Amino acid sequence: MQRLNQSLRCQDVEIPKYLKPVISVLGDDPLTKSRLNANSFQHHAITSHNSYQYACLWTPTQDASIRSLTLCRRKLSASSWESFTFKDYNQTTDDGHNIISIGICKGDGTLHLSFDHHCDDLKYRMSKKGLVDTPEKFSWTADNFGDITNTLPGTSDILSNISYPQFVSTDDTLLFSYRVGKYAPHLRWKWFKLAI
Repeated sequence: MQRLNQSLRCQDVEIPKYLKPVISVLGDDPLTKSRLNANSFQHHAITSHNSYQYACLWTPTQDASIRSLTLCRRKLSASSWESFTFKDYNQTTDDGHNIISIGICKGDGTLHLSFDHHCDDLKYRMSKKGLVDTPEKFSWTADNFGDITNTLPGTSDILSNISYPQFVSTDDTLLFSYRVGKYAPHLRWKWFKLAI
């Protein structure tokens, strides 16, 4: 045990403030039977780009049967967050599968959201170009995002039977993936390169 304790001793190293862990409460968790935020299978509810961090979550409303999509951002060097809630969509299904996923396209500086799926048609929206490349030039409001669509940029095909959406950033390209339908012995996943 003596040897283990010696190996765990910390050196006199100053940890920069931006590397120290910070706990932030972004909003109240909805009072639902199923967990809607911070699920183990949820891909990218929080991500960082260009010295900013972005997070998404379902937040409760006055009506306990309705949740709203809230989007937050902060400078990595700051402890306080900016947030806004989209007012054009109500999440009403008490199903833990119905998470939110965010992605960043480095090629054009857009932020992407896919949300509220368990074998459902696509619910997707995208920000204005440059939002995450030059965040200080944009106020943090829903006005920086387009309408909800059931198609991806560059396609007219309605995507359906979606569960577990996720975005994967590769260089300047953003990929979108989801599981097709419900669990089965041979799971199927679909991948799309977003045409932005």
